[in-house]
Amino acid sequence: RKQREIPITLAQLATAEHARWPVVGPRGATGQGSTYEEVHSHKTLSVLMAAYFWLLLERTTNVLIAGETNSGKTTLMNAILALANPKCKIVTAEDVLEISLPDHLHWQRLKTRSYRAGLSPTSGRYEYGLQDLLKLALRFSPTILSLGEMRGEESESVAAAITLGFSTM
Repeated sequence: RKQREIPITLAQLATAEHARWPVVGPRGATGQGSTYEEVHSHKTLSVLMAAYFWLLLERTTNVLIAGETNSGKTTLMNAILALANPKCKIVTAEDVLEISLPDHLHWQRLKTRSYRAGLSPTSGRYEYGLQDLLKLALRFSPTILSLGEMRGEESESVAAAITLGFSTM
């Protein structure tokens, strides 16, 4: 996936994005009177919801973002995590690197690794799955543990992290 150079903020998700260019329709025709903001509005949250997510982040609670494919789950998680206190230690574990946080945050990024070319896929010597990364992430004693996508046995590790008192997203 191609990531935006400047990620969308929580404030942009709570208000319409203002753009200065017209929408280009089919076959290069410019839409009559329609602007980019009318067609591609980022107003996915109310201001109250955005404030609530910020409060949840400040209180280091557990947040589960669920939804259908291409519904903006990762965009919302990026926007929420970008508001984290710089004193917090954030650890993210992902299959595909999709989370992009500002440089001022104390952030450790972990990525899964599958077998290398030339090695047997059955040899698990060089493989690191989400389950392994979550166990490693708990040793870092993070303030916030963030998981890109949770699909299998890693949900047990997240549940264990929650019971141990870690804030998860």
